Amino acid sequence: MICRFPRIKASRIAPVLARIQELTLSDLEKRQPPDLNREHFAPTGPPRISLVELSTLRSSLDDVARDAGYPAIGDDARRKFDRGATRLLGESELPEDEMLRADTWGWIAVHLVPHLVRWRWQNDNGVVTSVRFCGILQRNAIGRLWYRAHVLDQGIGRVDRWVLADALTEDAAMNLLERTTIASDRRLSRSVMRHWVQLAGEPGLESRFREGLIRLRIEAVLRELATLDDTALDAVVAKALSLPKLLKN
Repeated sequence: MICRFPRIKASRIAPVLARIQELTLSDLEKRQPPDLNREHFAPTGPPRISLVELSTLRSSLDDVARDAGYPAIGDDARRKFDRGATRLLGESELPEDEMLRADTWGWIAVHLVPHLVRWRWQNDNGVVTSVRFCGILQRNAIGRLWYRAHVLDQGIGRVDRWVLADALTEDAAMNLLERTTIASDRRLSRSVMRHWVQLAGEPGLESRFREGLIRLRIEAVLRELATLDDTALDAVVAKALSLPKLLKN
Protein backbone atom coordinates (compact mmCIF):
# COMPACT_ATOMS: atom_id res chain seq x y z
CA MET A 1 0.00 0.00 0.00
CA ILE A 2 2.43 2.67 -1.22
CA CYS A 3 0.46 5.87 -0.84
CA ARG A 4 0.17 9.10 1.09
CA PHE A 5 -2.05 9.10 4.16
CA PRO A 6 -3.98 12.10 5.50
CA ARG A 7 -2.49 13.92 8.48
CA ILE A 8 -4.05 16.12 11.12
CA LYS A 9 -2.42 19.34 12.25
CA ALA A 10 -2.08 20.02 15.97
CA SER A 11 -4.18 23.17 15.59
CA ARG A 12 -7.14 21.12 14.30
CA ILE A 13 -7.12 18.19 16.68
CA ALA A 14 -8.42 19.82 19.90
CA PRO A 15 -11.97 20.58 18.66
CA VAL A 16 -12.23 17.14 17.04
CA LEU A 17 -11.22 15.47 20.31
CA ALA A 18 -13.73 17.53 22.24
CA ARG A 19 -16.54 16.23 20.02
CA ILE A 20 -15.30 12.66 20.24
CA GLN A 21 -15.22 12.67 24.03
CA GLU A 22 -18.92 13.64 24.08
CA LEU A 23 -20.06 10.74 21.87
CA THR A 24 -21.01 7.22 22.91
CA LEU A 25 -19.26 4.16 21.55
CA SER A 26 -22.25 3.51 19.31
CA ASP A 27 -22.10 7.07 17.96
CA LEU A 28 -18.39 6.70 17.24
CA GLU A 29 -19.02 3.50 15.28
CA LYS A 30 -21.31 5.44 12.95
CA ARG A 31 -18.87 8.26 12.25
CA GLN A 32 -17.56 8.41 8.71
CA PRO A 33 -14.18 9.82 7.65
CA PRO A 34 -14.27 13.41 6.35
CA ASP A 35 -13.96 14.37 2.69
CA LEU A 36 -10.36 13.53 1.83
CA ASN A 37 -10.20 16.44 -0.61
CA ARG A 38 -10.30 18.75 2.39
CA GLU A 39 -7.72 16.88 4.44
CA HIS A 40 -4.02 17.61 4.78
CA PHE A 41 -1.55 15.39 2.91
CA ALA A 42 2.14 15.66 2.16
CA PRO A 43 2.44 17.92 -0.90
CA THR A 44 4.41 15.41 -2.98
CA GLY A 45 4.97 11.68 -3.14
CA PRO A 46 3.00 8.62 -4.25
CA PRO A 47 -0.76 8.76 -4.91
CA ARG A 48 -3.08 9.67 -2.06
CA ILE A 49 -4.82 6.81 -0.34
CA SER A 50 -8.47 6.40 -1.32
CA LEU A 51 -11.48 6.30 0.95
CA VAL A 52 -12.06 2.70 -0.18
CA GLU A 53 -8.57 1.70 0.98
CA LEU A 54 -9.06 3.47 4.31
CA SER A 55 -12.43 1.76 4.76
CA THR A 56 -10.78 -1.60 4.11
CA LEU A 57 -8.19 -0.89 6.80
CA ARG A 58 -10.92 0.11 9.23
CA SER A 59 -12.94 -3.04 8.47
CA SER A 60 -9.89 -5.21 9.05
CA LEU A 61 -9.22 -3.56 12.43
CA ASP A 62 -12.91 -3.95 13.31
CA ASP A 63 -12.66 -7.68 12.56
CA VAL A 64 -9.67 -7.99 14.90
CA ALA A 65 -11.58 -6.15 17.62
CA ARG A 66 -14.65 -8.36 17.24
CA ASP A 67 -12.46 -11.47 17.42
CA ALA A 68 -11.05 -10.07 20.67
CA GLY A 69 -14.54 -9.61 22.12
CA TYR A 70 -15.60 -6.10 21.06
CA PRO A 71 -17.63 -4.36 22.44
CA ALA A 72 -17.06 -6.29 25.69
CA ILE A 73 -13.85 -5.21 27.38
CA GLY A 74 -11.36 -6.75 29.75
CA ASP A 75 -7.65 -7.39 30.05
CA ASP A 76 -7.82 -10.51 27.90
CA ALA A 77 -9.71 -8.65 25.17
CA ARG A 78 -7.18 -5.81 25.23
CA ARG A 79 -4.24 -8.20 24.92
CA LYS A 80 -5.90 -10.17 22.13
CA PHE A 81 -6.72 -7.00 20.20
CA ASP A 82 -3.19 -5.65 20.57
CA ARG A 83 -1.64 -8.86 19.30
CA GLY A 84 -4.07 -9.24 16.42
CA ALA A 85 -3.82 -5.62 15.34
CA THR A 86 -0.02 -5.71 15.55
CA ARG A 87 0.06 -8.65 13.15
CA LEU A 88 -2.50 -7.08 10.83
CA LEU A 89 -0.69 -3.76 10.61
CA GLY A 90 2.67 -5.45 10.24
CA GLU A 91 1.44 -7.56 7.33
CA SER A 92 -0.34 -4.68 5.57
CA GLU A 93 2.83 -3.27 4.00
CA LEU A 94 2.02 0.27 5.08
CA PRO A 95 4.50 2.94 3.90
CA GLU A 96 7.18 3.39 6.55
CA ASP A 97 7.80 7.10 5.95
CA GLU A 98 4.10 7.85 6.44
CA MET A 99 3.60 5.51 9.39
CA LEU A 100 6.50 6.92 11.40
CA ARG A 101 4.63 10.22 11.65
CA ALA A 102 2.50 10.90 14.74
CA ASP A 103 0.16 13.19 12.77
CA THR A 104 -0.70 10.31 10.41
CA TRP A 105 -1.77 8.11 13.30
CA GLY A 106 -3.53 11.06 14.90
CA TRP A 107 -5.74 11.29 11.82
CA ILE A 108 -6.37 7.54 11.83
CA ALA A 109 -7.28 7.60 15.52
CA VAL A 110 -9.71 10.52 15.42
CA HIS A 111 -11.25 10.07 11.98
CA LEU A 112 -11.01 6.38 11.07
CA VAL A 113 -11.21 4.25 14.23
CA PRO A 114 -12.15 6.50 17.19
CA HIS A 115 -14.51 3.76 18.42
CA LEU A 116 -11.62 1.33 18.75
CA VAL A 117 -9.51 3.89 20.59
CA ARG A 118 -12.39 4.50 23.02
CA TRP A 119 -13.03 0.80 23.50
CA ARG A 120 -9.37 -0.09 24.03
CA TRP A 121 -8.34 2.79 26.30
CA GLN A 122 -11.37 4.21 28.10
CA ASN A 123 -11.21 4.49 31.88
CA ASP A 124 -14.09 3.68 34.23
CA ASN A 125 -15.76 6.97 33.25
CA GLY A 126 -15.49 6.26 29.53
CA VAL A 127 -12.79 8.90 29.05
CA VAL A 128 -9.64 8.37 26.98
CA THR A 129 -6.55 10.50 27.53
CA SER A 130 -5.68 12.63 24.53
CA VAL A 131 -2.27 10.97 24.00
CA ARG A 132 -4.05 7.84 22.78
CA PHE A 133 -5.46 9.91 19.93
CA CYS A 134 -2.73 12.45 19.23
CA GLY A 135 0.34 11.67 21.32
CA ILE A 136 3.70 10.45 20.13
CA LEU A 137 3.80 7.40 17.88
CA GLN A 138 4.65 5.07 20.80
CA ARG A 139 1.56 6.23 22.75
CA ASN A 140 -1.00 6.48 19.96
CA ALA A 141 -3.61 3.74 20.47
CA ILE A 142 -3.13 2.24 16.99
CA GLY A 143 0.20 3.67 15.90
CA ARG A 144 2.01 2.02 18.79
CA LEU A 145 0.88 -1.39 17.48
CA TRP A 146 2.21 -0.71 13.99
CA TYR A 147 5.48 0.38 15.60
CA ARG A 148 5.71 -2.89 17.55
CA ALA A 149 5.37 -4.78 14.29
CA HIS A 150 7.85 -2.50 12.54
CA VAL A 151 10.51 -3.01 15.22
CA LEU A 152 9.96 -6.67 16.16
CA ASP A 153 8.99 -8.31 12.85
CA GLN A 154 11.41 -11.24 12.38
CA GLY A 155 10.76 -11.54 8.67
CA ILE A 156 8.18 -12.62 6.11
CA GLY A 157 7.90 -16.37 5.81
CA ARG A 158 9.30 -17.17 9.25
CA VAL A 159 7.04 -19.35 11.40
CA ASP A 160 8.15 -17.33 14.43
CA ARG A 161 7.60 -14.00 12.68
CA TRP A 162 5.47 -12.51 15.47
CA VAL A 163 6.75 -14.39 18.52
CA LEU A 164 8.60 -11.37 19.87
CA ALA A 165 5.73 -8.95 19.28
CA ASP A 166 3.28 -11.39 20.90
CA ALA A 167 5.48 -11.68 23.99
CA LEU A 168 5.67 -7.93 24.56
CA THR A 169 3.72 -6.72 27.60
CA GLU A 170 2.45 -3.15 27.84
CA ASP A 171 5.08 -2.24 30.42
CA ALA A 172 7.87 -3.81 28.38
CA ALA A 173 6.62 -2.03 25.25
CA MET A 174 6.80 1.34 26.98
CA ASN A 175 10.30 0.65 28.31
CA LEU A 176 11.68 -0.72 25.05
CA LEU A 177 9.96 1.23 22.30
CA GLU A 178 10.04 4.65 23.95
CA ARG A 179 13.82 4.39 24.26
CA THR A 180 14.57 5.46 20.72
CA THR A 181 18.29 4.78 21.08
CA ILE A 182 17.36 1.10 21.27
CA ALA A 183 14.11 0.95 19.29
CA SER A 184 15.62 2.72 16.27
CA ASP A 185 18.00 -0.25 15.92
CA ARG A 186 15.58 -3.06 15.10
CA ARG A 187 18.23 -5.77 15.24
CA LEU A 188 19.17 -4.64 18.75
CA SER A 189 15.51 -4.53 19.80
CA ARG A 190 14.91 -8.05 18.54
CA SER A 191 17.93 -9.28 20.47
CA VAL A 192 16.55 -7.65 23.62
CA MET A 193 13.17 -9.28 23.11
CA ARG A 194 14.64 -12.72 22.46
CA HIS A 195 16.23 -12.49 25.89
CA TRP A 196 12.91 -11.28 27.31
CA VAL A 197 11.11 -14.33 25.95
CA GLN A 198 13.63 -16.66 27.58
CA LEU A 199 13.12 -14.94 30.92
CA ALA A 200 9.31 -14.93 30.89
CA GLY A 201 7.88 -15.71 34.31
CA GLU A 202 11.00 -14.99 36.34
CA PRO A 203 10.46 -12.87 39.49
CA GLY A 204 11.30 -9.18 39.26
CA LEU A 205 11.54 -9.30 35.49
CA GLU A 206 9.96 -5.90 34.79
CA SER A 207 12.26 -3.92 37.08
CA ARG A 208 15.26 -5.95 35.95
CA PHE A 209 14.33 -5.22 32.37
CA ARG A 210 14.11 -1.46 32.97
CA GLU A 211 17.50 -1.40 34.66
CA GLY A 212 19.03 -3.50 31.91
CA LEU A 213 17.76 -1.16 29.20
CA ILE A 214 19.38 1.79 30.95
CA ARG A 215 22.70 -0.05 30.97
CA LEU A 216 22.22 -0.94 27.31
CA ARG A 217 21.58 2.69 26.38
CA ILE A 218 24.82 3.68 28.06
CA GLU A 219 26.63 0.90 26.20
CA ALA A 220 25.15 2.16 22.91
CA VAL A 221 26.65 5.60 23.58
CA LEU A 222 30.09 4.14 24.30
CA ARG A 223 30.32 1.86 21.27
CA GLU A 224 28.74 1.37 17.83
CA LEU A 225 26.51 -1.66 18.42
CA ALA A 226 25.37 -1.75 14.79
CA THR A 227 28.84 -2.90 13.75
CA LEU A 228 28.69 -6.07 15.91
CA ASP A 229 27.70 -9.42 14.46
CA ASP A 230 24.68 -11.20 15.92
CA THR A 231 26.68 -13.30 18.39
CA ALA A 232 28.59 -10.33 19.76
CA LEU A 233 25.44 -8.22 19.94
CA ASP A 234 23.58 -10.93 21.88
CA ALA A 235 26.47 -11.08 24.34
CA VAL A 236 26.31 -7.33 24.92
CA VAL A 237 22.55 -7.52 25.50
CA ALA A 238 22.90 -10.47 27.88
CA LYS A 239 25.53 -8.65 29.90
CA ALA A 240 23.44 -5.46 30.08
CA LEU A 241 20.45 -7.45 31.30
CA SER A 242 22.64 -9.41 33.73
CA LEU A 243 21.78 -12.83 32.36
CA PRO A 244 24.65 -15.17 33.26
CA LYS A 245 22.86 -18.27 31.90
CA LEU A 246 22.64 -16.74 28.45
CA LEU A 247 26.25 -15.62 28.53
CA LYS A 248 27.31 -19.25 29.01
CA ASN A 249 25.20 -20.56 26.10
